[in-house]
Amino acid sequence: MCTHFRWFEYMGNEELSDFVPFQINYIPIAESNGVYDPLRIETKPCSEPYDENSAACSCLDCEASCPGSGGLAPLPSEADEEFQIAGLYGLGFVMGIVYIVLVVAFLSLLFLLHRIKPNFSRLHYPRFMTSLEGTFNSALQRFFAQWGTVFASHPALVLFASSWVVAALVYGAFDLQVTTDPVEMWASPQSRSRLEKEYFDSRFEPFYRLEQVFVKAVGIQKVKWDGKEYGPVFNDTFLSVVFNLQERIQRLGEDEGKGLNTICNAPLVAAGDAVSIENCTVQSVWGYLKNSPNLTEGYIDTMMRCIQNTYDYGCLAPYGGPVEPGLALGGLEGSDFSQATGLSISFMVNNHHNKTAQLPAMEWELRFVEFMKNWTEKEMPDFMSVAFSAERSIQDELERESEAEIVTVVISYVVMFAYIAVALGQFRSFKTLLVDSKVTLGVGGIVIVLMAVGCTLGIFGYAGVTTTLLTIEVIPFLVLAVGVDNIFILVQTHQREERRKDETHAEHVGRTLGRVGPSMLLTSVSEASCFLIGALSDMPAVRTFALYATVALLLDFIFQITCFVSLLAVDDRRQAAKRFDVICCVVSSEKKVGSRKHDNLLSYVFEKCYAPYLLGYPWVRVIVVLLFLLWLCVSICLFPLAEAGLDQELSMPEDSYVLVYFQYMKDLLSMGPPVYFVVKAGLNYS
Repeated sequence: MCTHFRWFEYMGNEELSDFVPFQINYIPIAESNGVYDPLRIETKPCSEPYDENSAACSCLDCEASCPGSGGLAPLPSEADEEFQIAGLYGLGFVMGIVYIVLVVAFLSLLFLLHRIKPNFSRLHYPRFMTSLEGTFNSALQRFFAQWGTVFASHPALVLFASSWVVAALVYGAFDLQVTTDPVEMWASPQSRSRLEKEYFDSRFEPFYRLEQVFVKAVGIQKVKWDGKEYGPVFNDTFLSVVFNLQERIQRLGEDEGKGLNTICNAPLVAAGDAVSIENCTVQSVWGYLKNSPNLTEGYIDTMMRCIQNTYDYGCLAPYGGPVEPGLALGGLEGSDFSQATGLSISFMVNNHHNKTAQLPAMEWELRFVEFMKNWTEKEMPDFMSVAFSAERSIQDELERESEAEIVTVVISYVVMFAYIAVALGQFRSFKTLLVDSKVTLGVGGIVIVLMAVGCTLGIFGYAGVTTTLLTIEVIPFLVLAVGVDNIFILVQTHQREERRKDETHAEHVGRTLGRVGPSMLLTSVSEASCFLIGALSDMPAVRTFALYATVALLLDFIFQITCFVSLLAVDDRRQAAKRFDVICCVVSSEKKVGSRKHDNLLSYVFEKCYAPYLLGYPWVRVIVVLLFLLWLCVSICLFPLAEAGLDQELSMPEDSYVLVYFQYMKDLLSMGPPVYFVVKAGLNYS
């Protein structure tokens, strides 16, 4: 006999039905005089626990459990997370008190010292420290004096041998591996995200290459249809131009057999079968209209019906799948797609873990970018604005930016050369100007910097270390800025130290190097060590830059105490022989070149104006200390406000079409990045 009790028993029997996940026992309600008393159990919302031993449903299954819903505490806003005291920026308030305390303590200490007037002359360093310091400095001075004398005595041999060493090292730069891949530049090879991405890409192939066009309506009024207003993207003229653009992009390279159908993602085409343009995955509003160029009277109704139910069989795009409205439409408030002010056309192209297999797609993308640049410049109508990007666009723009920086590097080196040539020279009179100038020496200093940079690139080229264009762009500026300091110190010290009687030019240069060599050594080693610490970073771009900077600074120091010392000796002999700079074959007719000791304008300003004013007035020193304390406190206040992270827009040049694409993507795209969950082997499913 079929009763409802037997039906419930069957529905809960795990053994009789394959569709029952576990045994369910239905308990019938109590019967009283033939009347069933219905079960009365209190029902609770999903945001509340059922009893003391259970928990409420999670936000994933229950919207009322999410923060900000169902009476729960809302998520803290940025204003709530800020540290505030009495409505003011908390850290600023604290540092203001710290600054006041420091100022009071400093002024009190000054007042106390002024009243007590202690005798600090009785304080001495420990003798062993003084002796050790003096011994170390003396040893360094003797070493550099002998070193400078040797290299200044044989300038031709030194420069000849150095040129061959430099040529051999620079040759390695031809094998230098340069990457513009953002992942390889900024993601640590050992980071979890990169390891998991590599695991996914090597087994499932990378996510599709995306070729995308964003189109905004400009100056178009809203469309009125059936008593309702729709966004300007539903304008028939606007849609027709978008369709024409989409069709022309799909036909790129078709005549040469290298069209979109050879690289696109076609999910409904069996492996090995021919792919047509219609089979390619294209996310566009025209997919709702079956890519039919003739708009019917009710095309807006058709589009809105498909937007509300993208998986309706009649709404599937020609490739056989749905068109996601969050990807195809944008520029709206909330989720009302009928008020969209912009749209996008997205072409999905197959991606490959093997870089060689990506070449056909990259070739088509280059054709796509060139077409879009020409179309936006010559054919784009006034009532629309377009932004576009291909998968290769970021790398291409990084390379273009680096090539453009070559002019900047050349200009900076020319300007620095002119400054060095003028600053190193001495001006006593117009008659001795060509003798006292240091143009040749300035050129030599610039060449030495370039030698250090070139050798660094060659060394890492031989080592097979992949570098970035950012490193190649910045290293020349860094070495130039740091290397010029030592050149000024060496040359100006040599100019102030007159040659002694019976002292050769080589010995004079050696004595100069012995005086400044220890300082040059310590500063170069300190700077290189600081950059070497940066090599501990896991970020490839930072680590590579730190390694290049370390080697470049050390090589620059080596070339300065060898090649530049030799050049300085040659220039010293030339000046003593009263020969013109650059045109060394011409001898000056002046009998007396003049005294070597001469202070330039900059030295005069610091010696006669700046130093006496800074050190001669006590109140000036007090103001300087207070200002630097204020600067320190303000810097500490502002430090936490610095935003961490790398905005991709900052990596693009201001005239880049990719920068416009990023801005349009923020305005129009309503879809986020793809998320994958990969289950590896070893999981016990039971």
